[in-house]
Amino acid sequence: MSDKNISTALASYFDFYDLASVGYVSLNEQGLVLATNLTAAALMGIPRDDLVKQPISRFIFPEDQNIYSQHAVQLLETGIPQVYDLRMRKIDGTQFWAHLVAASAQNDDGSPLCHLVVSDITEYKRMAEELLESRTNFAAFMEHLPGFAYMKDGQGRHTFVNKALEQLFGVGREGWLGKTFEQLVPLPGAEKIRVVDEAVLASKSPHMEEETIIESGQKHTYLSSKFPIRQTDGSLALGGISMDITERKQAEEALRESEAKYRMLVDTMSEGLGVQDKNGLITFMNPRACKMLGYELEELIGKSTSIVFDEENQKLLRDQMAGRRSGVRKSYEIVWRRKDGGKVNTIVAPCPMFDENGDYTGSVAVFTDITVRKQAEEAQRVTAIQLAEKVEELERMQAHLVETERLRAMGQMAAGVAHDLNNGLMKILGQAQLMRLTLERGPVAAALQGVVGGARLLGSLARQEQAIADAAETVRKIRRATRPRDTKAFGPVSLGEIVEQVIAITQPRWKNQAEAAGVRITVQTALADTPPVLGHTVATVTSGEEGLTRLATTRFDMVMTDLGMPGMSGWEVAQAVKVRCPQLPVILVTGWGNVLEQAQLEESGVDVVLTKPYTVAQIKHALVQGFVLTQQGGATDLEPDCLPPSNV
Repeated sequence: MSDKNISTALASYFDFYDLASVGYVSLNEQGLVLATNLTAAALMGIPRDDLVKQPISRFIFPEDQNIYSQHAVQLLETGIPQVYDLRMRKIDGTQFWAHLVAASAQNDDGSPLCHLVVSDITEYKRMAEELLESRTNFAAFMEHLPGFAYMKDGQGRHTFVNKALEQLFGVGREGWLGKTFEQLVPLPGAEKIRVVDEAVLASKSPHMEEETIIESGQKHTYLSSKFPIRQTDGSLALGGISMDITERKQAEEALRESEAKYRMLVDTMSEGLGVQDKNGLITFMNPRACKMLGYELEELIGKSTSIVFDEENQKLLRDQMAGRRSGVRKSYEIVWRRKDGGKVNTIVAPCPMFDENGDYTGSVAVFTDITVRKQAEEAQRVTAIQLAEKVEELERMQAHLVETERLRAMGQMAAGVAHDLNNGLMKILGQAQLMRLTLERGPVAAALQGVVGGARLLGSLARQEQAIADAAETVRKIRRATRPRDTKAFGPVSLGEIVEQVIAITQPRWKNQAEAAGVRITVQTALADTPPVLGHTVATVTSGEEGLTRLATTRFDMVMTDLGMPGMSGWEVAQAVKVRCPQLPVILVTGWGNVLEQAQLEESGVDVVLTKPYTVAQIKHALVQGFVLTQQGGATDLEPDCLPPSNV
C-alpha cells in the first residue's frame, strides 16, 4: 500500500472513529481508560490524553455507580453485551444522561477488555420525561373529565375511552377497544352518531353539536365536540369529548318557561314596570308602562328618565335615587309626564339592584296609576268643602226655618186671636154705632135734645167707638207683624161652631161667676133681622145656600157675605154669585182681611173686602165701592138670567 493510500485510510479512520457521533472508550479489567475517541473526551469534558488511564467510574453519577458495577460484572461473567442507561457527569460536575452499550474483548496478551459506546441521551430523556408527564397529565385529564372522552380510528373502532364512558354504559375499557359504538350500545340515535363521525373525518375540521340519547327510557342530552387527529402514518383518527348537559338543558328549559311565564306576567300586569341603570337611563319598560306614558318602547330605551318627568318631579326622583343607592326601597308618589303632555299620578314601589361586589347598578320599580284615585280624592275634598258649606247653609236655613216656624206659629196664633178679637170688637162697635145712629136720628133724637146728659151719652158712645177703632188698629198691626208670607187659602168654618166654642171657653167668666153672685145671664145665639141701615134695606140669611136661594127670587143691588160660615164658605158664595150675576158686586166680610191674597180674591169673584172690626164709615166706603161697580156696569146691563122673572 502506498503512502498516499495509507494517508487516505488514516484520514477515513479519523473521521469514522474520532469524529463519530458517539463516544468510544476501551477499558481494561480494572475499569481504567486505555483508549478513547475525541467524542468521548468531549462528553467527559476533558482532553483525550487526560482521559486515558482515568477510571471510568469517576465519570459515573454516584447514585448510579451500582448500575454500572452490576452490568460490568455481568459482562465479564457472561460475555453478553450489556445495554443500559445511567447518569454521568463531566469533569466540571455537569450531569448528563448516557446510553451505554458494553461489549467484551481480549487484549493481545489475552487479558479481558471492555469496549463502551457512550451516547448523550439527555435531550431524549428530557423529551421522554415530558412525554411521560404529558401522557400522565392527559390520562389524568381524561379520567377526571365531567364528561366522557374517546378516540376512534378511521373505521369508528374505539382506541381509547375514559372511565366516565366505561361507567356510563357499564362496559370496561377492554370491552370498548376495537369495537364501534353501534356494536356495544345499540341505542336509538347511534346511527346518527356514526354519520356525524364520518362527516368530521371527511371535512377534516372540528364539529360541535348537541346529541340526544335515550337511556333506560330517559332522555339525555350531550354536548359533543369531535375533531380529527392526524396519526404518524398519515391516517386520520377521531377524538371526541361529550358532556352530559341533561340537567343544564332541563334547567335552561325551566328557565325559559320561567322567563316566558314572568315575561307574560310582566307584559300583562296592570301596573307599569320600569328599569333604569345607575346613570338614570331607561333600560326597560313593560307594555303597560308604555301605554300609561303614551310612548313606544323604542322611544324610551336608552333615554334619560327626565324625558318622562317635569322639573318638580325630576327633583323628587333625584332625591329618591339618592336613597336607592343606599338600599332604601320605600314607596312614594310621583307624577309622570306623558308624551302628549298629560299627567299620570302614580305610587311607585322601587327596588335597588347591586352587583356581586355590592356596587349599585340601577333600580327596578313597579308603579300603579292612581290618577282616578287622585281625581276621586280631589272630588271628595271638593265635595267635603261643598258639604261643609251646605251643612252650614242648612244650619242657617234650619235656624231660619225654626225662626220662620216660630213666627208662623206666632202669626197663626196672633191671626186666630186677632180674628176672635175683631169679631168681638165688631159686635161692640156695631151695637155702639147703631145706638148712636138711633140717638142722633128720628124720634129718639128729638126727645134727647132737651134731656140732661143726652149730649154726654152721645159723646160717651163716640169715645167708645174710637177706643174700639184703636183696639182694632192695634190688632191689625199685630197681624201685619206676624203674618206669614206664604199663607195658604183658608177653608170654610162654621160660625155657629165658633160661637159655641167661644161660649164654652168664656163660660166660667160670664156665667159661673155671675150665677155665684145671684145673677143669671142668657146668651142669644140666633141672628135677628137687621134693621135698615144708612137708607138701605138689608136682607139677612144664616147660610150661603139660603142666600143663593134668595138671590134666585129677589133682585139685590149688592151681596155682603162673611168668609167663615156653616156649609158654603164666603169664597164659594162669591163664586156662585158671579156665575149667576157676573155684574153683581160682592163684598167679603172677614177678620182675616190683611192675610188674603189678591189672586185668590180675583179668582173667587170678590170685589171688595171689609175687614173686621169695621166702622160705619168703613161700611159706607165699602157700599160706595160696590155701587160704583154697579154704576159702571149699569143696572140694565145685568144678564137676563140674573133677574127674577116675577121681579123685573
